[in-house]
Order: sequence, then C-alpha cells, then structure tokens
Amino acid sequence: MEALLEWFRERGAHRIRLTATAQAEPLYSSLGFARRPDPLLELRL
Repeated sequence: MEALLEWFRERGAHRIRLTATAQAEPLYSSLGFARRPDPLLELRL
C-alpha cells in the first residue's frame, strides 16, 4: 500500500478517496486516511 501511495504522489495526485470495510479501516487510518462521510476515507497527499 505504501508503494501505491508513493506512485500516486509521484504522479501529482493530491487526494485519494476510498471505501473500506470496518476490518480494513484501521490499516488505512494507520496510513493517514481520515474518515469522511461514511463509508468514505480520504488521504490528502
């Protein structure tokens, strides 16, 4: 996942939005994603 985030950064992405299961949310939170209106998570690069 960290390599994928770096790939996005290298290409100029400023935001990643995703939906995640409750089981996966801790992983994404640990990478810096913040909860948005359920079930959206977002990371600003």
